[in-house]
Amino acid sequence: MTDYKDLADMAATGMHFGEAISADILALIAENEANKDRADAEQESYDSQRRILDAVKAERDKLKAENEVLRKWNERYEWLRKGSNEAASQDQSWSWEKIDEAIAKEKAGD
Repeated sequence: MTDYKDLADMAATGMHFGEAISADILALIAENEANKDRADAEQESYDSQRRILDAVKAERDKLKAENEVLRKWNERYEWLRKGSNEAASQDQSWSWEKIDEAIAKEKAGD
């Protein structure tokens, strides 16, 4: 905050200024200080909202990642469930990688 102490002291004593000008100076100093306080409060509010927004974005990104994992698991489940995969019923040594490869081959063939 700008220090208006010297100017305020001169205005309060009427030194170098007439009474009307001194009152105006004191009013302007008070208005500047009030504006500074409002600006500080608005900055604090902005900072708080920014922190909340950052937290929401982080949560959104986490949920997107979880959603992608669940989509992959669902795709595997549907592939295994549909039962049209003869190889899957004959070969009991399927790994997730083999299933993912088979799904990719089926998609490429569509």
